[in-house]
Amino acid sequence: MKKIQKEIKIHNVKLDCLNFRRHAGRMLPLTVAAAIVFGVMFPSSGQVIQTVGPLTWSVQNGLLQINSERHRDFSFAYQMQSASNVTGPWNSNAGTEVILSEDDTNWLVQTSIPMTAGSGFFRLQATPPSPGSQIPQPPNLIEGVKFKPLDDEFSNSVSPQMDTGAIDGQNPTNLQTYAQAAAGLVSNGINTVVLKYETQDDLPAGVNPSQRDAELISMITALKAANPNFRVYLWERRWLQQGGSSNGGGTKFINGMSSIINQIRTAEVDDVLKGICVIENNLENTTDVLAHAVGIVQGINANTDNWLTNKSFFMPGAGMGAYFVGIDKANPDFFNEMSQQVGYFAFTFKFFQSQPTSVCSLGALNPAWNANLGSGTSDSQVAWLRSVMGMADLENYINANRAAYPNLANVIYWGDSGDGLIVMSQTNIQAVHKLLVEDNGWTGSFFDMAYCALSATGNDRTKYALTVDPVTHAIAKNVANNDKNTMPVWDEWQRWNWISPGY
Repeated sequence: MKKIQKEIKIHNVKLDCLNFRRHAGRMLPLTVAAAIVFGVMFPSSGQVIQTVGPLTWSVQNGLLQINSERHRDFSFAYQMQSASNVTGPWNSNAGTEVILSEDDTNWLVQTSIPMTAGSGFFRLQATPPSPGSQIPQPPNLIEGVKFKPLDDEFSNSVSPQMDTGAIDGQNPTNLQTYAQAAAGLVSNGINTVVLKYETQDDLPAGVNPSQRDAELISMITALKAANPNFRVYLWERRWLQQGGSSNGGGTKFINGMSSIINQIRTAEVDDVLKGICVIENNLENTTDVLAHAVGIVQGINANTDNWLTNKSFFMPGAGMGAYFVGIDKANPDFFNEMSQQVGYFAFTFKFFQSQPTSVCSLGALNPAWNANLGSGTSDSQVAWLRSVMGMADLENYINANRAAYPNLANVIYWGDSGDGLIVMSQTNIQAVHKLLVEDNGWTGSFFDMAYCALSATGNDRTKYALTVDPVTHAIAKNVANNDKNTMPVWDEWQRWNWISPGY
């Protein structure tokens, strides 16, 4: 189909929705005179949205592709919707979205909707949140940084859990209160974080779970105060088997996460808590990955009054998160089962080889991992990940289920502080970005951490999105070059969601 592109600029009008109609094989913008269709309408609360424009659209290969701006602070909930007639019902299930570019205020998002006979009308619907309401965050729009606790921070009732990674360097957490740290994130355009829920076995000596939980609640409370639409997720590193045998990890994850969720609910800040993540499950096959995912969400819902049914749950591939062989055949009913338990679901991909064979049989692939991902081109590395680590199976699985389960058939990138981009070669980074973002539009991500001291050097500087001046306490974007010396750290983090980041 010949590409048709038109730019629409609407001046001096504040719009709640923009509608488009398919006509004689072309896309025609309807004029304001056709108000019932075009829509110069306002949300019921009386709030209005700034003009959405310029807004560009095109038709390619049977898809309507519309580029639109979205507020990064989530002050509005946006959906691209389609309908067979002007009165609806309007349906958002058919669209897929990727981030094309961004600044500190907005994303430029491309939505693709199949041009089917039953979807003749289209609109970008924007509605402000009503008090206490939940604005959804599709996994593809996640652009998060991480917090990680220091051994001496759990008993600190003033400073939040932020880690420079340095043993002897100045700790920026002692330079900020929870409120200051939260405000620094928001003022720099970071509105999504994932906080670590440290397992009881890994708590430092003298620290108890109550101190850990109190710190998490304090940080979440401060984030909500800084931006009522902030997005917070919790993650826990939890092995679900060891050496071929169950280690009770699933039950421990259910019990721990259920406890902290209920405490956050009691503190009345769970509206900004959007979901939870298992990280590094150490499982040996994808059948077990799907089975544990369903069992975990069922267990947590049973303990939390079905709290997850409008929240998110993320599950990594087998091993340390990179193995997906056979996932497209492991459980044909998985997405249906998951749809009854959660609002959103995504698999997480982590570029990390397995533990040794003594604890996970997938360790047998480690020599091939090192040989094939330690050399070659980005294309050869993509091919190896697809054929040996099962990324082709994951692509097939997501593509086969995306239309029926758009909120569940998703993949996000996960990069830890110690084994994220800083331990990936530039070729590795290009290969993973091509596979996830460029080829599949899986733009969601969590990597890098929030704050380091301005005086930090080396990897104590190159894996942190923001800096804190030890003297003035000023917070700023990290403009130091990344460890590959290719671009500033802030740009490297911010551009992951872009189709063409310039890596």
